[in-house]
Amino acid sequence: MRDKNRVELRGRLGADPVLSTTETGRSRASIRLCTNYEYTNKDGQTVSKPEWHNIVVWGKAAENAAKYLAKGSEAEVEGRLQSREYTDKAGVQRYTTEIVANEINYGRRPTAKPAEESAPVVQARPVQRTTVRRKTNEITASSNFQVDDDLPF
Repeated sequence: MRDKNRVELRGRLGADPVLSTTETGRSRASIRLCTNYEYTNKDGQTVSKPEWHNIVVWGKAAENAAKYLAKGSEAEVEGRLQSREYTDKAGVQRYTTEIVANEINYGRRPTAKPAEESAPVVQARPVQRTTVRRKTNEITASSNFQVDDDLPF
């Protein structure tokens, strides 16, 4: 059996993505995503527990995330867990676990609430679902195999 490090999350952004650039010029976006875990307690009441996740996105996907996502946006993230250690500004050694995204699907964006009650309610508008993935060498049907029309089935 092979090991597997895979995470799938669907939630809403708690803040706008923070886009930065490394010394080598590579784009990096940090995203805070909130998911809710719901369960029924012993009294029969539904309890919702929010969970916050740190997401890291690299390259063109980071630029797109900063461009199309905002606080309150729905997002679906697929990636892997990564733990690392660092030293903060005070010299204290810290540890963090984050999700390095390799695919992001954008959901609905939040819209402004109307100022007056008589104004029509503006619903969240759908955004085209966009998937950002690393390009892989894909095998096309016409390039790598031959079709034999003499098969009996």
